[in-house]
Amino acid sequence: MQARVAVLEQIAKDTKAPLDRIEKRMDRIDTRFDKFDERHDRDFRLTFGALITTALGLAALMAKGFHWF
Repeated sequence: MQARVAVLEQIAKDTKAPLDRIEKRMDRIDTRFDKFDERHDRDFRLTFGALITTALGLAALMAKGFHWF
């Protein structure tokens, strides 16, 4: 029985270091995703602003063509 418990304890010791490395890598990946989220928000705002500007510009051009102002 003692030998079996000793084997399990050794397995637990051997898996601690790889699990710590995996946890550190996951933390780094989380910070990278935060940067992507910030860039995504900025890109969305830029694209949405360009879309609104284009729509208003085309509406003004159409109004000018129909002599609405």
